[in-house]
Amino acid sequence: MLMQARAAAVYHLHWKIRQGQLRLFVRLRFPYVLGSDIAGEVVSVGVRANKFKAGDPIFAFSDPRRGAG
Repeated sequence: MLMQARAAAVYHLHWKIRQGQLRLFVRLRFPYVLGSDIAGEVVSVGVRANKFKAGDPIFAFSDPRRGAG
């Protein structure tokens, strides 16, 4: 599925993580993209995708342990 992102969440702790202020508590493997929530709409779907169609609104989470990228 391909989606067009319309909005993404940025949390209050992301800037501290980005600046390295939480490095003793949050250990990341780079490259790492902060954030895990995204909203938008479906642009196209593959052959086996039968729950969504182009134009459907969608909200998704990525695995925060792996990063959003």
